[in-house]
Amino acid sequence: MTSAELIASAPAIFGGILLVDFLRYFIAASVVYLLVWHLFAKPLAGRKILSDPPKPGQMWREFKHSMVTVVIFASFGFSIFVLYQLGLTRIYEAAETHGPLWFWSSLAVILIVHDAWFYWTHRLLHRPWWFARFHSVHHQSVHPTPWAAYSFHPVEAMIQALFYVGFVMLVPMHPTMMFVFVSVMIVRNVAGHSAYELMPWRAASRGGLRWLLTNSHHHFHHARGQGNFGLYFTGWDRWMGTEDRAYIDNGDWRFLDGDPQIRGNQSSDLQGRGKKTARAQV
Repeated sequence: MTSAELIASAPAIFGGILLVDFLRYFIAASVVYLLVWHLFAKPLAGRKILSDPPKPGQMWREFKHSMVTVVIFASFGFSIFVLYQLGLTRIYEAAETHGPLWFWSSLAVILIVHDAWFYWTHRLLHRPWWFARFHSVHHQSVHPTPWAAYSFHPVEAMIQALFYVGFVMLVPMHPTMMFVFVSVMIVRNVAGHSAYELMPWRAASRGGLRWLLTNSHHHFHHARGQGNFGLYFTGWDRWMGTEDRAYIDNGDWRFLDGDPQIRGNQSSDLQGRGKKTARAQV
C-alpha cells in the first residue's frame, strides 16, 4: 500500500478497527452480564463474591469510561496497521513462515509476557501519585460489574495499549493469533469483573489450577485494594508476596461445600471488609 493509498483509506480503516474493538467489548460484556447477572443469577447465587450491589449509576459510568478506552485501543490498533504497512512490525501472514510450533506457542508467549506487563504496570498505578491521578478511575467500582472491564483513565488505557504495539514490533505474530489474544484478553477482563466466581474454587486456590487467576482474586483487589495485581496468573503475586492475605485466608469459604452457617459467617466478615474504599498500595 502506497502512502497516498494509506492516507486515503485511513478513515475507513480506523472506523473498521474502532467498530471491531467496540463490538468485542460490548458483546463480551453483554453476554456475561446477561448470563451471570440475569439468566443464571439464581443458580449462581451461592457463588456471588460479596453481596454489595452496584452503586446508582455505576454501570453507566463504567460504560462511558470504557467507550473512551475503546477509542484509545482502536487508535493504537490503527498505529499497528500503519507500522505494519511500513514494515516496522514482526507480523507475518503466511502461517508456515515460522512453522506450526511457533504459530500455536505464540499465544502462550504473549499471554505470559502480557501478564508480566500488566502486573508491573498495575503495581506502578497503585503508587500514590499514579493512583490518585489515573488508576482511581477504575477503582471507583469497589464492587465492579462486567461493564468495568475497560473502565480506565485515558492514561491507563494508553499504558495498556502500548504493550501490544511494542510486542508486535519485537515478536513474530500471525494475525489469527493476534485476534485470539485480544479475544482472550477481553473475555478474561469481563469475566474477572463479573462479581461471581466461575471457577472450581478448591482446584483454583490450592489445587492444580492455583496458578490461574480467579474472579474472586481480582474482586478482592477492587474491594480491598491490598495486592492481587495479576491478570491471567497468580505467579507474580505469589513470587513478589503481593497476594491479599484475606483472600488466601478467607476467600475460599465463600465457595466450599459444607455448613451454610460457616459460609454465612465468613461472608459477613468479608462484606464488612469489602466496604472499605480501595486505596493506593505498592
